[in-house]
Amino acid sequence: MLPVFGMTVIMSKIESTETSMSYMFQGERFLVQIQSNMLHISDFKYSTHEEFHNVIIQVLQQFNLVFNRPIFSRVALRYINNINFPEGATFDYANKINEHLLNATLDFREFGLTRSIGLMNMKDDNNINVNFTYGFVNSQHPNKIVKREFLLDFDCYITVDNENIADIQPILIELRNKVNVLFDKSIRQELKQIMEPQN
Repeated sequence: MLPVFGMTVIMSKIESTETSMSYMFQGERFLVQIQSNMLHISDFKYSTHEEFHNVIIQVLQQFNLVFNRPIFSRVALRYINNINFPEGATFDYANKINEHLLNATLDFREFGLTRSIGLMNMKDDNNINVNFTYGFVNSQHPNKIVKREFLLDFDCYITVDNENIADIQPILIELRNKVNVLFDKSIRQELKQIMEPQN
């Protein structure tokens, strides 16, 4: 799983210029990108949301100090799940992936599929938007699909009216809860058991 946090920021007391600077800070686990009016934080070794959210808050606190209390207009949280099985039939995800996400692909697999991607756009009553990309992305494209790989990519975001960075925590939790509900609907019991930590 690759979680990514992003937000659109309105900088205070910044004059408009012709050039746009980009800064990247990369460690073994995290990547922080600051560009124009955007801030992105990526976690390459995700373990828990509490740990990831804590890093987001720490980065935002420093960001707040450097940029003189910026405000934000859009907050996004994205979870990219690449589900891979080294063994088994290429298209066999019975009791692992919601069959409704598989049906169109399974109907056309004998035609030599090289990729099969679906996209859903959703918006709930709390104005949380979700771009949900799913399917067989095929890491060996343009060759035929032969590897047992499936993508569940949830990109959730909400537009807010000039919120302060100090108010970010409840928004992160709300976005993460949305991802959890959609992820749970997308997988089936066998995959849930495989993903549960072993005691």
